[in-house]
Amino acid sequence: MKALFALLIIMLAVQVSQAASPYPPTMEGDERQVRTSSSPEWLAAVGRFVINKRDGTGAKLCTAFLVSANSTDDSRIIMSEGHCINEWHVSGAAGNRRFSMTTHNIYFTTNTGEELKRKVVAVVGYEWSPGDHAILILDKGIYNYEIKPLVHSDEPFKNMGYGLLDDPVYQQEFKPFATAAGYSSDVPLGDGGKHLTYDEDCYLNGGMNYQKDSRCTSYRGASGGPIVVTVDRGVDEWEERPVMGIEHLVVGIIKGGRDGDNSSTYWTPHSYYRAKLLEVFARYGVKRNY
Repeated sequence: MKALFALLIIMLAVQVSQAASPYPPTMEGDERQVRTSSSPEWLAAVGRFVINKRDGTGAKLCTAFLVSANSTDDSRIIMSEGHCINEWHVSGAAGNRRFSMTTHNIYFTTNTGEELKRKVVAVVGYEWSPGDHAILILDKGIYNYEIKPLVHSDEPFKNMGYGLLDDPVYQQEFKPFATAAGYSSDVPLGDGGKHLTYDEDCYLNGGMNYQKDSRCTSYRGASGGPIVVTVDRGVDEWEERPVMGIEHLVVGIIKGGRDGDNSSTYWTPHSYYRAKLLEVFARYGVKRNY
């Protein structure tokens, strides 16, 4: 009887401990990897986005990533998700919103291990629904030699057999694959959002023009992370400007997981916000314009 009582106490303690944990458990069979020194270098452009609540009750975690029109640019432009910053919204309707710009920090780690801390000072593109996304400006730019910004694809990820991932000729020649990256807060793999994790070679599905589905794994905290397609174009001598080597092209932004299934991640396709992003590049994307 005493042994049974002790077992019940242990089981209860485990249940209480699990209930008290603010972080979701890592699912069995989760194939994500934690970023290390041997991980793809483009992951340096993915930052940990700490968002302070306006009521002063704490902060929430999202992900953001550095972008520009060219990977050779310096940049102070980042992208994340609209729902990550929705609490900043003070007044105004679509297209004329005002945001409360208190202290919101983003932390990048270079490929040499150096941490770069920046603050968000302006919201220049925003939508929460239906096409969740945010385009933000940092207080100080990041030099290209520190971190190379990510660039968006000029092509759709799928397009009736003519996209990056559904063109059979393209697949055979360039071996494209998708990766979803973010600061997922699961434990133990994501360590409560302290580790950058990425799901490499995951499957992207179709959907609405403002939201797509996938079989990529993510948890709370990964919202705002990039969906990247990697292609090895080699050398194309028929191009006026030959494209060489491996490219990592953003095709969208992580929105969040399906309830009860973290292996199914919703995301906003780049085609939805591309026009606005090009406007931002034209205004803020001048090299060393900070």
